[in-house]
Amino acid sequence: MLGNSRSETRRAVRAWVFGWVLIGVATAGPWPAVAAPLSSKDRRYLSGVYRDTWACLAHLVSSATGLPYDSSRRAPSTSTGNTGLYLAACAVAGRTGLVPDPEAKARIEAVLTSLEKWPRFLGGFPETRVNAETLTSTETSFSTVDALSNLTAGLLVVKGIVPDCAVRIDKLLTPMNWGDLYDPDRGLYKGGWNLIKKEFQVQQKGWQWHYGELASESRFGYLWGIGTGAVPLESWGALPHQTETKHGLTYFVPGGAGGLAPALATGIFVDETEAELGWSAAHFVWAQWQNAQRIGAPAWGVSPSESPDGKEFLAYGKITDDVVVPAGSGLAAVYYPRQSADNLRRMEKNGVRAPWNDQGRRRSFGFRDSWDWRTGQVSEVYTCANQAMMFLSLANVLHDGMVWKSVAADPHIQRAIREIPDYGHRDPSLMELFAERDAQSFKEPPKKKKLKGATHGF
Repeated sequence: MLGNSRSETRRAVRAWVFGWVLIGVATAGPWPAVAAPLSSKDRRYLSGVYRDTWACLAHLVSSATGLPYDSSRRAPSTSTGNTGLYLAACAVAGRTGLVPDPEAKARIEAVLTSLEKWPRFLGGFPETRVNAETLTSTETSFSTVDALSNLTAGLLVVKGIVPDCAVRIDKLLTPMNWGDLYDPDRGLYKGGWNLIKKEFQVQQKGWQWHYGELASESRFGYLWGIGTGAVPLESWGALPHQTETKHGLTYFVPGGAGGLAPALATGIFVDETEAELGWSAAHFVWAQWQNAQRIGAPAWGVSPSESPDGKEFLAYGKITDDVVVPAGSGLAAVYYPRQSADNLRRMEKNGVRAPWNDQGRRRSFGFRDSWDWRTGQVSEVYTCANQAMMFLSLANVLHDGMVWKSVAADPHIQRAIREIPDYGHRDPSLMELFAERDAQSFKEPPKKKKLKGATHGF
């Protein structure tokens, strides 16, 4: 049961190991675009962040291929995950008037052309990483399902918003037989791929690699596999529904690299706000909110990011309470728009939204990748993944669930939503809980408060 405090007990839901069917109020009606009301003040602020974040995404693109770079460092490398997120952002930017439709379509078509030339594995799957300038392979072994999930979701967003591209997109999606990634003995997708050996990387030293985390990017891959009929519905039940409890809040254990982004990534593309998965995501965000209050942090939101000093990528056990990631607030905005806007304002006051110096020209590119609130150090870098997730999540908040609706138009997704119990049963009373939390006040620590050393919380 993912219910916790006494005041929330009446809204608690019970779950089965398979399906986590919600008991109580259930409805088949349309899902809301945002859990709590968005004030005009917050709408103006988030709209400005939305605009600047798109400016960053639009700028950090290879002129040779139209592909997004990993980051503002413009190192010649990118991934299928980056590409899917950027594609979705292009379609949304065109639809919401940030760029003229012809420019949006030109950007999309440039990426589709590069995807058509992209090196493949297992027949129709694009390799995870390539050189953004030359489209040549950059890795001989790589993770697959997590990146392919974001690529597929991004293609569906484009297909839903720019139907003129549907034929080209179907020609990219159809050869990807997700059943080829599936292990029927385990009921899960197999881990990784080795180009040299032409085999999966399931067997690791002391463990076997399968994509078996519910609260991760790979969740969308299971949705898509079930919806297309490539994998059986039972695969969803095979996903471990492991939970953890912090600050009196229970939620599904975050998978992937850890933190907010993996846990909330699928929620960018599929509206989960009234489902058990949304309950879990909202609890996870709120646990971070409460943790920030407990340790005296001026902001909340830990998630994978480049370290503020630029020396490493913080993920897989390296995430600490000291480093706050603005993209986490963007992802959380569908549950707590006021809290997210206020959190971003606090970060902006600390220089996290400072203009970027681009060869002597100051550009408003939104928020940097991360901020160490203990030392005050702000990252010099913007990453494609975090900027795109921020942008797309805010599109749902500001533009009536635009990303959700574009993906929901696909018949395969419709089938998956119908068949997977997690999505078929919803609890509208959750919106009350999210709104009550959103109205609470975040207590900022005294400016001269002595801070303790680094802590590992999420």
